[in-house]
Amino acid sequence: MSTLLLRNDLGPVSLLAPEAGMRHVRATYGHLWQWTGDGSDLFTLSVAARSTRLGTAAGARDHLRAELKQLRPGPAPGAESPTETDLALFVEGAAASAADQAGEVRGNLVHQRVVVTTDGELMHVTRILVPDHEAGHELLDRITRSLRVRPWSIPA
Repeated sequence: MSTLLLRNDLGPVSLLAPEAGMRHVRATYGHLWQWTGDGSDLFTLSVAARSTRLGTAAGARDHLRAELKQLRPGPAPGAESPTETDLALFVEGAAASAADQAGEVRGNLVHQRVVVTTDGELMHVTRILVPDHEAGHELLDRITRSLRVRPWSIPA
């Protein structure tokens, strides 16, 4: 089964995402949009937007390391550790820093991409988790290529 993806505006971030089932949470310092799938081709997709003092490319790079530690997959069978790869990525409207992780989570081989962007005022964290196979990688790249950031103010 393939997850239908349409262009969605999630606060300041516009990207291809599932139209149905997106959960929105408003918190003290920002907003979170999250979707959880059935595991067939897209496990999870989340977008967070919050105010930041790290509104530079270096700030996005520094924050990426902290984000990668949150869901660090275990090693794939036969590997000593999960793989981690930094990515060169352009996101329209923001400075971006991104990395991929591959490994095992709850018995599933997974591929996770974390993209941290900033427009100078807000920091945006996009996480995409897919099965670690060719179709999952294609979906991951398709969603990543669709990322755009536009000016947005956190509603009071």
